[in-house]
Amino acid sequence: EREFLRLLQGDCDLPVGVHARVVNGELELRTQVFGDGSAAKMAVERGSDPEKLAANVFEKLA
Repeated sequence: EREFLRLLQGDCDLPVGVHARVVNGELELRTQVFGDGSAAKMAVERGSDPEKLAANVFEKLA
């Protein structure tokens, strides 16, 4: 979760939701980024490496 926020260069003022959990032994990262009146962007990824997982989700939303 922190790595995803770091990649977004976000802080407490950024309208973003991030949820991490373990599913069948893998990490699952669900993210939602809200824009300036536009529809929210959502992404879900699973993997074992937290940093790579955050980077993959970030790339999907970029």
